Amino acid sequence: MPDHIIKVAIHHLERNPENFYEVHQGNGQLAVSATAKRLIDELHKLYARRPSKAYGKFSENTVD
Repeated sequence: MPDHIIKVAIHHLERNPENFYEVHQGNGQLAVSATAKRLIDELHKLYARRPSKAYGKFSENTVD
């Protein structure tokens, strides 16, 4: 588990029709509450259980 949570922010990733992701930034920093800590702990456990820790892959750059 993470030892010490300093800041929490939530952003929304949305895939557009062209298959690219758009980032919708949250409204700033949130309080580090017990609920936020439980959520982060659960995400940490789920990620740690994965056999492959890859984040994904990048598309090749294209010039139009």
